[in-house]
Amino acid sequence: LAITWKVPFLSKFPSHNTNKKHIKGEYELVGKDDQYTISIKFANDESDHGLRTTSSSSQQGDDGILVVSSLGPHKVVVQTHCDCPPIWMRIVGDGLIPIPLTQQLRQQKEGYEDWTGEFTLPMKGQYKIEERWYGCGNEKRNINPSSYDSTKGLEFKVDYEVGEKSIGDNNLHATDSNLPSSIFGTGAWISSKKMIANEEDNEANKKETSMNDYLWANPQSIIDKSLTLLNYQLKGGDGTTTKHVLAKEAQHEFYSFSDLGNYELVCWIGSQSAKELHSSFLAIRPQINSGQRPFKFHYYEAASFVNPDATWDLETKKKFRKCKHVLVSLDEVRNPTDPAEAGAGNDAKLSHLSQDEYRTQLITFVNHLTKAIDDETFPIWILTVMQPPMEATNCHRTIANGSTLVGSGDKTSEHPCNSILKDLFNQHKESSSPSPVFPSRVRLLDNSDLSLPQWDRLGHSNVIAAVVLRIFVLVGHGVKEWRDAGQRGGIEGLERNGVLEPNIELVPYDW
Repeated sequence: LAITWKVPFLSKFPSHNTNKKHIKGEYELVGKDDQYTISIKFANDESDHGLRTTSSSSQQGDDGILVVSSLGPHKVVVQTHCDCPPIWMRIVGDGLIPIPLTQQLRQQKEGYEDWTGEFTLPMKGQYKIEERWYGCGNEKRNINPSSYDSTKGLEFKVDYEVGEKSIGDNNLHATDSNLPSSIFGTGAWISSKKMIANEEDNEANKKETSMNDYLWANPQSIIDKSLTLLNYQLKGGDGTTTKHVLAKEAQHEFYSFSDLGNYELVCWIGSQSAKELHSSFLAIRPQINSGQRPFKFHYYEAASFVNPDATWDLETKKKFRKCKHVLVSLDEVRNPTDPAEAGAGNDAKLSHLSQDEYRTQLITFVNHLTKAIDDETFPIWILTVMQPPMEATNCHRTIANGSTLVGSGDKTSEHPCNSILKDLFNQHKESSSPSPVFPSRVRLLDNSDLSLPQWDRLGHSNVIAAVVLRIFVLVGHGVKEWRDAGQRGGIEGLERNGVLEPNIELVPYDW
């Protein structure tokens, strides 16, 4: 399935910059007052620099648009004298692709440092590099997301002969969720004008999409014209209803989701982000499997890692122990200012977490969670933060005395909390490697490929919906694993290979 996301095709670009072409296909964008420089080098193909122009000469065509004959990966280097420059980059146009940046050792100019990244495009089309620069001296990222500078960017198009290049899994932004070993289908944000739906769906849905919409889908399925559009509606907290469009891929399956039993409850625990995921899941459910009734899917509010059940009554605390699938999303997690106030449920007494506090509290929370849901076959999924990185409220770099923050690695342009999560789950190693901190049933659901291109809240609800589609897949996959192992939950208890394990007495867990 895929989700459409409305994003401005091209953001505003001040006119202070002049693009400069360099030798061997390297192009340079100069930031305001020379505070930063962006160098782009396109991938090699038959030529010596991976570029060809719109005319037969060695210059750009009359339209000034470069023509790139390779999907990538293409290299980007940002050079700046800032110690912790808040800069974010992405590709807009016929695709919406993030360009994560990683800090490198100072190596070119004294007093300067390099930030490097790369991107690969999902398919042929026209694109533009877009960046936002928020100035120096923002170590704690105390920035105004709406106040930024940018260059005029660099427009280019990708074109090649049919069959010359292929669309493969390795062509997309590589998160754990997009790796070949993932249970999810390969996808990318692609402009809806590239999508060709089945004829019977065009008239019904063309009013719901526009040329500025982005669709999360497998690029190959769009090329093969194997998408069918579906509509669903989502009610907001203020009572308003918004319309969304799904694109269902032919032959797509959700493993054994249809076989989820009445006593195999799926539970979301967390803040507003978890609540939104739960609401979107219920809204999309009729399109996926109307036979799965809503009573199987629960939401448990939690504002902090320290005392997550602060707002739960006695009955809610007991019901939580029935959960069989657990999904944790705490984008708005807060830190109680005093341990005595941890259970007060008073937002005024909560503060933001440093990187050290986030890591330490998360580890303790998950360890408690594995005891509260005490069965090694019941999966626990920790979701990456979906908040735009320039709006990060947690995981600033203030380190407490006696810090337990180990091996945080180089600075990146990702959300700082996601850097900690990926470090904990060893995302820099093979995707099959277990976390050195958590048991194997605790897993990371890496959705940064969905959320990292998000620079504001305009596309947030559609990022949420795209994450929900993955949740349908992982729940169905979990049910399949249970059935393959001869396991099924029932009213009397859990049956494993014909042996019934009676239900435990429901007692509130002491966090």
